Amino acid sequence: MEMSYEIKLSTCGNFLRVQAEGKISTDLVRKWAKELEQMRQSTGIRRFLFDLRNARNISRARRIYDFAYEDAAEFSLNKVAQSAILVSPGDTSHDFAVVTLRNVGFKIELFNEELAAIKWLTEG
Repeated sequence: MEMSYEIKLSTCGNFLRVQAEGKISTDLVRKWAKELEQMRQSTGIRRFLFDLRNARNISRARRIYDFAYEDAAEFSLNKVAQSAILVSPGDTSHDFAVVTLRNVGFKIELFNEELAAIKWLTEG
């Protein structure tokens, strides 16, 4: 499946939603980070819901580590953003990325239920 994604303002207006399908890599996440940083600066919104229920992370652990410790440093998102990662039950392809990003200072959590992710974003 070819990768597709959309970034839009949530219905409630409290967070930005990234809806993705297909295979994702750190190169795509880098592109998202640039777009989200621009949107954060223009809207002031710093909460993000990544709906990855139809997306699998295909990046190798070393590339994820390099992204977190080197590439992500050029964005200020790790200092100000709160990100909920919504995945399908049983999908562990995003686990290492979440742990690694958390280790470098991102406020990020994994969820299997959309309502729980939204609650964490809007109340956290």
